[in-house]
Amino acid sequence: MKPITIYTGATGLNTVDDPVRIGFNKNGQTDLGVAVNIEIDQSLRVTRRKGQTLLQSGAYHSLFCDGGDCFVVKGTSLYQVASNGSLKGIRSGLTPGKMSFAQSGDRTYYANGYETGWIEDGISNVWQVGTFVGPDTNRIFSDLIIGDHLSVFSGRIFVSEGNIL
Repeated sequence: MKPITIYTGATGLNTVDDPVRIGFNKNGQTDLGVAVNIEIDQSLRVTRRKGQTLLQSGAYHSLFCDGGDCFVVKGTSLYQVASNGSLKGIRSGLTPGKMSFAQSGDRTYYANGYETGWIEDGISNVWQVGTFVGPDTNRIFSDLIIGDHLSVFSGRIFVSEGNIL
């Protein structure tokens, strides 16, 4: 009897396709529909991570990290997370709720549906309309809408409020 290869490795986490529709390629490799605390090495071997370390305890949410700066929310305060796990207060007095973040250059923009702002060099700033510099125009520039989701695309930050972009 000739053996049948069923599984030889994982190619990564697939968050786009329905997990029941994820198949194997001809080499027995597949995307994963779910992945919790695992690593995939260069040979596509799946192993468990070597453990966890509790950095802070509490009801934290909205963790964001994009290439360097890392932020988290607890209660009504926004914190910057240092590489050693310590927290630095960035802004307090926020309305409780899920925070959305978007990184553009050295700035991290944030919004929670009630407040907005941006962070640079560990300092929170007001996100408001700036002064237009350029040729005369009849365009009207207004303050940012208070949205609950942010995304950067093609050099612009898109803000959505519910299902309106």
